[in-house]
Amino acid sequence: FEILTFFEPGTGETTTFLDIVPLTASRTVMLLADGFRPDDGRDDTAVAVRAAMRELMDSGAEPRALIDALNTLFHEHFAGRPLITAHAVLVDSERPAITSCLAGGVRPIRIDALGDSEEIALPTGIVLGFSPAGVFKHTLQERVLPVGAGDSVLIFSHGLARTLGEGEE
Repeated sequence: FEILTFFEPGTGETTTFLDIVPLTASRTVMLLADGFRPDDGRDDTAVAVRAAMRELMDSGAEPRALIDALNTLFHEHFAGRPLITAHAVLVDSERPAITSCLAGGVRPIRIDALGDSEEIALPTGIVLGFSPAGVFKHTLQERVLPVGAGDSVLIFSHGLARTLGEGEE
């Protein structure tokens, strides 16, 4: 697997968060999230999210557990704070597959070696922080997506989705 990124954080009232953590030689976790900037100018949310992500994923957790933990973090400690949607992805080159879980995010697109593309049927779930843990956890669904030689998977934020033209170009 090759993981290529293009990341440009939002400059207006919204912001995007991206973190990529290599876990082992064959496993890498990515978290992409969108949200609103805090009014008070504090940046403790990103620090807390990064710490929770690294701790959970280093312990062998899957993306669904990461999204659930982030919801609890936001619901209990950061009500009304920036991150609103999140997409957790575990890349495993030994399988070869990605495991994906969304909380209000945008579905990924798979492009095969012939150039044909498809939106991956992945439930979008609900946004972070607004539902208690028990309710939220039952809305999450994780999908394992096989990836073949020459395939690409495009994972993007709401920011990119909002910039599409009428023909979705």
